[in-house]
Amino acid sequence: MEVIDNFLPEDVFLQIQDFITSSYFPWYFNSHTVEGTAPDTLDYQLIHNFYTLEEYGRGIGSSFFDKVEPIIKKLNCFCLLRVKANLRTLYQGSQNKQGVYYHRDYEEVDCTTAIFYVTTNNGYTIFKETGEKVDCVANRLVKFDTKLEHAGISANDSKQRIVINFNYIE
Repeated sequence: MEVIDNFLPEDVFLQIQDFITSSYFPWYFNSHTVEGTAPDTLDYQLIHNFYTLEEYGRGIGSSFFDKVEPIIKKLNCFCLLRVKANLRTLYQGSQNKQGVYYHRDYEEVDCTTAIFYVTTNNGYTIFKETGEKVDCVANRLVKFDTKLEHAGISANDSKQRIVINFNYIE
């Protein structure tokens, strides 16, 4: 796992952050954070699919794809599989009591996952095997082998935890 702070130049980062956190950016309701988890009224998120190679919408899936291109270029991807923004709203309970839904983004493909943090809050990403936590710090990127099980933990000190997930072959 590699954590990179100040991943983008500040001016480029602020353009992305300002747009994605604006009231003009479209978000879509997703009734779960990890597909296949048990129904839980607190387990939901808003998503925005920028790009996917999966069977239900191959290619660029957003007219705002250009907003994430500076990140993609810096990742130097050989083959992009998916780019998806996740917005989790304020979690009203204890972080210790919320559901932790460990998952791998791709089971069948040997690839890399990168999580780009758009907002700063007390949410985090936790890794099952090591227990390591990566705090949500704006303009931070964590990059790891997709085989590592991880979970996103919502914030309870901010209205939103926004990340952009990248799955790609290096």
